[in-house]
Amino acid sequence: MNNTRARARPPTAPSREQHELRLGFLLHDTARLRRSAHDAVLRPAGFTTAQASLMRHLAREDGQTQSALAEALELGKVALGETVDRLEAAGYIERRACPLDRRAKRIHLTRAGRAALDGLLDIAVALNADIYAGLSTAELDTATRVLDAVKQNLLRMTRGRT
Repeated sequence: MNNTRARARPPTAPSREQHELRLGFLLHDTARLRRSAHDAVLRPAGFTTAQASLMRHLAREDGQTQSALAEALELGKVALGETVDRLEAAGYIERRACPLDRRAKRIHLTRAGRAALDGLLDIAVALNADIYAGLSTAELDTATRVLDAVKQNLLRMTRGRT
């Protein structure tokens, strides 16, 4: 009777393809979980993620058309229209006639909308502190650079498909 032990093979390192697949799943799950967490912290303040995103976008570039906002936020025109309607009813944004094309409306933040953005920023800062807890500045920098490179690759791939 031979009592020699079966030789254990050393574990093999995951292939590049396995790393890429795993990263894809992590990106998808992380984005979904972040959206859920963001929605949960915004809800008590009376906002949705879509509303907060629209307002942040207007803070960077006020006075856009609904079409431009829908494209920038990757929302359908109907979904964006409902979001604009709700924010306008709450007094955070207003539609104004475009001086160059009276048929077009431009969306602007109101004074109340700008004030609400300060509160939304505080919420985002607190949420990010929890999300990125335990990560060093160097790790955040590396993650940012990697995700930005992935984003640029995706943008190159998707240009011209629409």
